[in-house]
Amino acid sequence: MATNPAFLKFAIEDCFLAFRKYFELTYALHAKVLEFYKDHKNSDLLREIKSLEMDSNSIYKRMIEEVAWNISQHSPQADSLRFFLALLLSLKDVERFADYGYSIARIINKKNMDLFRVFGNFEVFQKMLFYVDSMWQRFLKGDGKVNARDFKFCENLKNEFVGLQKDSFSKITEFLTDFEVSDSNKDLSSFVHIVLVKIGRSVDHVFNVIENFQQIRDPNAENAFILKEKE
Repeated sequence: MATNPAFLKFAIEDCFLAFRKYFELTYALHAKVLEFYKDHKNSDLLREIKSLEMDSNSIYKRMIEEVAWNISQHSPQADSLRFFLALLLSLKDVERFADYGYSIARIINKKNMDLFRVFGNFEVFQKMLFYVDSMWQRFLKGDGKVNARDFKFCENLKNEFVGLQKDSFSKITEFLTDFEVSDSNKDLSSFVHIVLVKIGRSVDHVFNVIENFQQIRDPNAENAFILKEKE
């Protein structure tokens, strides 16, 4: 049992606020990646992205320590404990979200103009940010308390993006068959598909946050999902 319920409540609110700020930093990183995609000659943008990635790594490590300290200090039970466990899982997802953004930026830096020509007609970067932001705003609407309706809303968004991603794979593959190939861009197809995968994984990690926090309200949700998959 917590030594002081008021202190535990404050700790939860403080951790959730810090988590919100952490996600906002990683989203800003991805927004910078979109800027860099449009302005790949701007080396300052790449430096800013790298700086945000380093900040992300530092915040992740610090918050993991803070959550562990709060668990040991307050001995949370039931929903409070599930909150901290969901937070631990979600911190890793947000850290990976940032990692994928930085990784995409490095590919843009390497393939720059060719990549822009390929993706120019598909807007997958912009749409990824739209879907991620839509999920996150729904998450914030309930202050991290994800009910079944919130989860379904975000799941539908994720599925929509998966459909968009598959369509982009198909269309971009077709586009690449007519793309001028030279010694300098002969590996472009591989890089393009890697970027599409990383964009998809970015969305997956944000959806994982929604899924993690749903467990607070409905601890049996994951088991129900597994049983449904087996039907």
